[in-house]
Amino acid sequence: MKRREFLFGAAGSLLLALGACARRKWSAEDTRFAVLQDAAARSDIDVCIIGSGPAGSALAIDLLSAGKRVVILESGSAHADTVGMARAQKLDAYETFGLDYPLADTRVRAVGGTTAVWTGRTPRMLPGDFEPHPLTPPDNPWPFGYEDLKPYYRRAEQTLHVVGSPMGAGRAPRDRDLPGPPLVDISEMRILARRAGLTVDFPPFAQRPDPAGKEPIRFARDVLPALSRHRDLALVPGATAVGFDIGSSGRVTSVHAKTYSGIEHEVRARAFVIACGAVETTRLLLRSRTPAFPNGLGNGGDRVGRHFMEHPYREFAARVPGSTFSRWQVGRTYEHCAPLRAAGSGGISLALYGRPKGDDEITIKLGIEMRPDAANRIVLSDRVTDRFGDAGAALHMRFTDDEERLWERGDAIVRSLFAKLGSGGITAGNTVGWPHHHLGGARTGKDRATSVVDPE
Repeated sequence: MKRREFLFGAAGSLLLALGACARRKWSAEDTRFAVLQDAAARSDIDVCIIGSGPAGSALAIDLLSAGKRVVILESGSAHADTVGMARAQKLDAYETFGLDYPLADTRVRAVGGTTAVWTGRTPRMLPGDFEPHPLTPPDNPWPFGYEDLKPYYRRAEQTLHVVGSPMGAGRAPRDRDLPGPPLVDISEMRILARRAGLTVDFPPFAQRPDPAGKEPIRFARDVLPALSRHRDLALVPGATAVGFDIGSSGRVTSVHAKTYSGIEHEVRARAFVIACGAVETTRLLLRSRTPAFPNGLGNGGDRVGRHFMEHPYREFAARVPGSTFSRWQVGRTYEHCAPLRAAGSGGISLALYGRPKGDDEITIKLGIEMRPDAANRIVLSDRVTDRFGDAGAALHMRFTDDEERLWERGDAIVRSLFAKLGSGGITAGNTVGWPHHHLGGARTGKDRATSVVDPE
C-alpha cells in the first residue's frame, strides 16, 4: 500500500481530538492497533464502540475531544492484513428470502468500514423525511425533526471533509454553503436539465482531505492512522462482539468479543455504542439474550430487525441531441418528493449521468422510497452459521404495492423528462439495482412497544 499524506483541513473537531498528530504524515501502515486481551483487562474505559466505520470513528473523535477513554472493537482487519481479511470473511453468514438481494456483497468487514468502497456522496435527509407522510408508520413517527439534526450535520460534514456547491430546489436547507469547489463541474448539465424543468446538483462529496485529493475519504487511510495514536483510544481489530451482559439495573455492563481463533474476552465500559450497520447491529442485539431479555436486547416489542429498507433504483437511457457529458458528471434532484408525498405515495430521486465525451446518451437513474414494512426484517438464521458456529443473519425482503405503484409513477416521470429533452428510443432497465444503503432494523421512537432506540 502506498504512503498517503494526512491532512484534515477544515475538520476542526478532528484536529482538536488528534492534537499534534494531525500535523504529521501518516499511512495506513502507521495505524496503531491494540489487542483484545489488553482491552478486557482494563477497568477505566468510558465508552466501548462496536465498529470502526464512519459512524463509530466519528463518534470516537468527539468523545476523545471531550476527554473520554474509548475502545473501538472492529470485527474486520486492516486491508493490508490479507490473512486477517480472509478470516473475517468467514464471519459473514447471510441468507436472503424474497427479493434477490445480494446481502453478502453489500457489507465490508474491515477497519474503516464501508468507506473502503463508498463513493463519498453525502446528501442530507430532507425536512419532509422527518414529517408524517403516506409511508410513515402511524405508531412510530420520527421523534425529532430536521432542525434538531442541523448542528450534527454540520459537525459530521466537517469531519468528513464534505465539499459541494450551493444546492438548488428540493435540497435540504443550510445555514451556510459547503466549502467548494464541487468535485465536478456540471454547469452544462444544469442548463440541459432546465429544458426539462429540472434543477440538478452534483451531490455533496466527502473528499479525501488532501489538496490534490479527488477521491472519497477512506477512514482506514485518512483518519484512523492518526486517530489510533491518541493516548485515550484503543483500536482493536479482529474483535467480533458476540453478546452483551445486562446488569440487575437493566443497563449493559460488558460486551463479549471473540478473536479469530475463537478465544472469548469480556470488555467492560461505562457506556456502549453499536455502530456496525443495520445487519450486524440487529444480529448482535438478537443474540444478547438473558432471562430479563429472552428475545434479545431492546426487543421487548419484537421490533429489532424489522422495517429493513434500501434505496432501490432502475436505469433509463436515451440519446439527447447536444449532450456530451462525461460519465463523471452527475446531476441529482429530489424535487419530486414533496408533490408525490402530497399525492399519497412515497418520494423518488432522479440522477442524470453522462457518458464518455462524444456520446450523446444520457442515463436517468430512478430511485424510489421504500415503505418501512414490518415484514421486511432481519432475523437469526436457523440454517447458516459463521466460523464460530453462531447463527447468521436471514433477511426477509419484499416490495409492497406501494413500491410497485411508485415504480410505475416514476417510469412515467422519467419518460416525460426524456420527451421534453427531445429524445426517443428509451431503453428501460427492468433490473432493480441496489446502492447498498442499509436502513432500519433499530428504529428510533418514543414508544418502546414500536421502536428499539429512544431519542435521548
